[in-house]
Amino acid sequence: MRSETTSVADAASYDVLDVTAPQEAGFPAHRHPWEESIFVLTGEVELRLAGRSIRLSKDQSTQIRPGVEHQIRVLSEVAQFLVVTPSPLAESSVRTLNLAIWPIQRSFDHEV
Repeated sequence: MRSETTSVADAASYDVLDVTAPQEAGFPAHRHPWEESIFVLTGEVELRLAGRSIRLSKDQSTQIRPGVEHQIRVLSEVAQFLVVTPSPLAESSVRTLNLAIWPIQRSFDHEV
């Protein structure tokens, strides 16, 4: 796992979680008081939010509003996606954390 901070002039602060995960892996249903964006780099994922299921493939993205319960799982053999959220850092920066989920597998426990 690697983490790095890069200064960005005239910009807000963001945390970028770079996730690589196998089929059926993902994050369970959760919500938080900040917005979140998902950008798919490779593969295909399913995002469940606001009572609906959305499939995202390579080069597709979506934004999740604050307070909306959501969960994500990998549909393809492997997927890489970015999860971008506002950072609590006061200065303008982008923090990147790389996360490889392997071979942990999770499935949806319940509908959102």
